[in-house]
Amino acid sequence: MLAPHTWFVPGVLREPRFGGSRTGREPRDTAVAVTTTLYLSPRWGDAVLSCAGGICARRGSNTRVVVCTVFARTGDDDLDRSCADEDDTLHAYGIDTLTLDFTAAPARLPEPGYLTSLEAAVDDALADELRKTLATVIARVQPDEVWLPLAIGGDVDHRAVFATRDVFDQPRFYEDRPYAFVPSLRALRMVELIGGRAKSANATAIERELADHGCAMVAPLEARHDIARELARRLGEPHAGEVRALETTVHRHATDALPPACKLISGYATRVRELFGQLSVTELWTQLAADSAGWMEREIRLVPRD
Repeated sequence: MLAPHTWFVPGVLREPRFGGSRTGREPRDTAVAVTTTLYLSPRWGDAVLSCAGGICARRGSNTRVVVCTVFARTGDDDLDRSCADEDDTLHAYGIDTLTLDFTAAPARLPEPGYLTSLEAAVDDALADELRKTLATVIARVQPDEVWLPLAIGGDVDHRAVFATRDVFDQPRFYEDRPYAFVPSLRALRMVELIGGRAKSANATAIERELADHGCAMVAPLEARHDIARELARRLGEPHAGEVRALETTVHRHATDALPPACKLISGYATRVRELFGQLSVTELWTQLAADSAGWMEREIRLVPRD
């Protein structure tokens, strides 16, 4: 077994780490696990932010869960190591992890920032390399189901992972949180996929939404006005669409799923600080992802055109 922070050439898997032990390095006994679920996480923590309830539920039902971080290179080796260490939160719950050596958008685009990532096109060569590497992941993990981001929020890394959906047999799609908590970001992605034009696109109202949902990365104060104007423009223009229809399934998890799910999210402390500053994950997710019936996560099914 290689050292836990050894990296291979771009696009090739880093050595996997296994859940179910103190060190997080020995493979646990999977003989009793009857199915395997693979979650693709564009960057560190994204899949957990979006699917913590489902991940906990699957581990509780003895499903083998593997979380694969795709764009794991941040451009800072020390930060890479810190983020990799935070995977140990998953290992403590018996969840396996894989890491791909692709560079994240903030480190490869000419300028950092949400608007830059929103406006950047998915590079065809990068998408092809992703497909080849993810085919290797499938051969290695042999999952029974695969979850991909729907790319709500428009971040180019999320869109790049979404673009690989043709690699997988009947992939399932999760809503990207915290982006999906912002109604206008969710509405924009839906109209991009199904086509047409959104009913309303008021920049002032969008700016108010961004201010209300506590995500520093989505809407830092100094960029909020420009982001709102760009989102309003996109919502107001017609979209050709990619699919015939979208079907939404709400997955609910018991109220007692909230503490372990929030613990998984909070384990990615670097990502949480980047997104939320000093805001409490438990308070945010209690407010935005839970109600009296428990923890809620949405799955979106794409209905292809004939």
